[in-house]
Amino acid sequence: MVVVPAWLLQATLAVLASSAVVMVLVIVVARVTRYVRQRQIARLVAPLRPQLLAVAAGEDDDSTAQRDLVTAPARSRRPLDDAIVGLLSKIAGPPARALVGVLRSHGVTDLADARLRSLSSVRRARAAWTLGLMRDGTRAPAIARLLADRSVEVRITAARALGLIADPAQAGAVLASVCPDQRGRRLPSWAAVEALAPVGSLAADELTEALRDSDPEPRTVAATVIGHVPVMAGARAVRERLAVEDDPAALAALATALGEIGRADDVAVLARLASEQTDDAVRVAAIEALGTLGEVAGIDHLAAWLADSRVVVAEAAGLAMARLGPAGTARLRALRSAGPAGTDHGGADHDARVGRVVSYALTMGMLRTGGEAVSG
Repeated sequence: MVVVPAWLLQATLAVLASSAVVMVLVIVVARVTRYVRQRQIARLVAPLRPQLLAVAAGEDDDSTAQRDLVTAPARSRRPLDDAIVGLLSKIAGPPARALVGVLRSHGVTDLADARLRSLSSVRRARAAWTLGLMRDGTRAPAIARLLADRSVEVRITAARALGLIADPAQAGAVLASVCPDQRGRRLPSWAAVEALAPVGSLAADELTEALRDSDPEPRTVAATVIGHVPVMAGARAVRERLAVEDDPAALAALATALGEIGRADDVAVLARLASEQTDDAVRVAAIEALGTLGEVAGIDHLAAWLADSRVVVAEAAGLAMARLGPAGTARLRALRSAGPAGTDHGGADHDARVGRVVSYALTMGMLRTGGEAVSG
């Protein structure tokens, strides 16, 4: 047995107690400092708040309030500029352009541009976001360089800033950034989608080219954006890629996109994909795409999957039928009324499973359209 001397225990407790006291003091000092700083900022901005709100509300018809903001005292400009940046995420149109003009007159654009190269990741991210809120397209190439920043938070902020600027010339850089570079740095796919969606059809060429990329990540991102916007010009490229794609995530995104931008003869393409695939996510995406496509020719295919052993697949088929309007709903009601005789008989469990899926689909369809729920 190891015996610890009493003095050592007392010393350890003293150190722990001292550390706790220091931590409490640090927290208190930090909060007091923040509070004092916020009061100082509020006091400096207060005389200019009426003018700031007038410009933001679009009520500065003679530009008097804007001129007051431009000529604000030097000591008030930094907190005023911070307040303006905060407002830019909430307003748009002429009021936003007027406030951006105030920021430019205060040298915020040049300061933010310089801070894009700061050693502080917080400053780099804030600078990129500020330029994005200002919709300064001339700084888009500089912001795009941060897509390979060592900080993932900076990379994501840079992508969001590019989304605000919506410069199609940077679409290629965003798509390339989802592939890991030599140091393993990459932009998360969701951030790339968020950045590219506002650009939309203006980047149709870059998006369709990305569908042929050797890496599945750009293909998945491009397909997601094409379907989300939607980019109708990408339909042919989506069909061509769907025929040779082997990555499950990309396949699911392509199927979803085809549901948004496809045509009647794509029913067979999506039905074949759902039948041949073993990956549930891909099957569900293809089935949901049949519902989105809105072609009644898909009803027979969907009805066959109501009895699928995978509940997620069967439910997706039922919901897709409900989305096909009166024709799909009528088929579901007919199946429910027919009971076991309306399906390929596979035993009591099979019939009960199909019945539950049909009732679930009808209920969800009614709720989606504002109707009354269907009792099972």
